[in-house]
Amino acid sequence: MSDWHQQIKHDDDYWSESVKIDFAVNLDRVMKRAGISKTTLAKKIKSSQAYVTKVLRGDSNLTIDS
Repeated sequence: MSDWHQQIKHDDDYWSESVKIDFAVNLDRVMKRAGISKTTLAKKIKSSQAYVTKVLRGDSNLTIDS
């Protein structure tokens, strides 16, 4: 493994982004299995469809609270 790859694995931002991507991938998988649309999920969590789309793309600043 390259030195760069070893260094980045010690960076908090790397792990933060990794968790957000894992969450988005798993959320998408669960939604597909359950037949839930972005609009339906947005209504259930009292949010917008646009926000759900951002989360699924990994574009949102996802926090524990959100």
